[in-house]
Amino acid sequence: MSSEACGVQGRIRRIAPMALYTHCNSHVLNLSVAAACRLTSVRNMIGTLNETFLFFHFSPKRQRFLEQVLEKCGFTSRKEKLKGLCKTLWVEKHECYETFYELYEYVCISLDAIADHESHPHVYSSLLFTWDRETKTKAQGLLANQRHSDSFSPFLSQRIALEHSNLLQLSFRRKNKMSSKRIL
Repeated sequence: MSSEACGVQGRIRRIAPMALYTHCNSHVLNLSVAAACRLTSVRNMIGTLNETFLFFHFSPKRQRFLEQVLEKCGFTSRKEKLKGLCKTLWVEKHECYETFYELYEYVCISLDAIADHESHPHVYSSLLFTWDRETKTKAQGLLANQRHSDSFSPFLSQRIALEHSNLLQLSFRRKNKMSSKRIL
C-alpha cells in the first residue's frame, strides 16, 4: 500500500509533502531475505531442497517409504512430510527449513535405501518396495546434493538466519499491534 498515487504513501504526501517515506520493518526484513536468496549457493540449495520435497510429495509410494523409514528408525516427532518452499511468504520458509532439518537424517537414509536396496536392509519390512532405474538415479543424485558441503552449509546458514528473522517478524507484529491500539 505504498503507491505514490493512491496508497498510504500518496495520501501522506498530499497532506505532508516533506514527509520521508520508509518501508515498514517487516518489508525491510523481507527485502534483505530476498537479496540473500539471490546468492548462487543459496539458490542451488533452495533448488535441492525443493527437488527433494517434490521427489517425495508427488509419489505416495516414496512418501510411504519415508514414513516407514521414520518408523523403523524410531523417529518420534509428528512431522512425517517435507514442506514445500513458499515463494511469496518467506516467513513460511522457516517452517519448511525446520522440518527439513528435523527429517534430514531420515531423508538421507530413505534416498540411500532407494538408490541401493542393500545399503539399509533394516528399513525394508514386509512391504516390498521396488524402484525403477529413474527413481534410483534421481535418489542417488539428490543424496549426493544433500551430502555436498556446498549445499548443506548454505542450508544451515539460511535456517539460522530465518530463525532469527522469524523472531524479528514476531517482534514487529507485536509492536505494530501495540502501536495501532494506541492510535485507536
